[in-house]
Amino acid sequence: MARKNSKIKQKEKNRVTHDQKDILIAKLFKRIKQDEKSIRKGFEACKIWAENQKDWNKEFEREHKLIDCFANDIKLKHKKIKELEDLNKELTIMFGDKIDEYVKANQGLAKANNELTRAYEGLAHLGKTAQEMGIDIKKHYKNLPEYDKYDFSQKHELLESGKVRHTWTAKPKKEKDKEDEHK
Repeated sequence: MARKNSKIKQKEKNRVTHDQKDILIAKLFKRIKQDEKSIRKGFEACKIWAENQKDWNKEFEREHKLIDCFANDIKLKHKKIKELEDLNKELTIMFGDKIDEYVKANQGLAKANNELTRAYEGLAHLGKTAQEMGIDIKKHYKNLPEYDKYDFSQKHELLESGKVRHTWTAKPKKEKDKEDEHK
């Protein structure tokens, strides 16, 4: 009997009251209304998609063609860049040594030009000074020592201070050199 009583008590516990049924029904009704709204929105979205599907497919195809075109363009540009890189390597190998050679020659020419400019500036300054002292340079041009009796040399040195030191030297010519010049 104890078992029967426990089963009856369990059945009574499992029974739902009217108030609980009303609350459950209200909640189910509310959920059904919400689901109905969601389904209507989904249906509207499907309807819009179905109506515009052809346009969207056309747009997708157009954009897909553009993407393919851009991808092909990028491939061609990469190929051209690779060709130019290879050409650059070949030209660097071919002309690299010559460029280094020309750079060194150009540096030598620049130094020679600077020396020549310093020499000219020194001579010009010396000529001005001589004229200021009243010496007629043109009159004595043919009698210059370097033409007949002396070896004339000049040196122009750029000092750290930025000034240029000019040095002129005249050494008597040897008899053999004088004979060679007159021949």
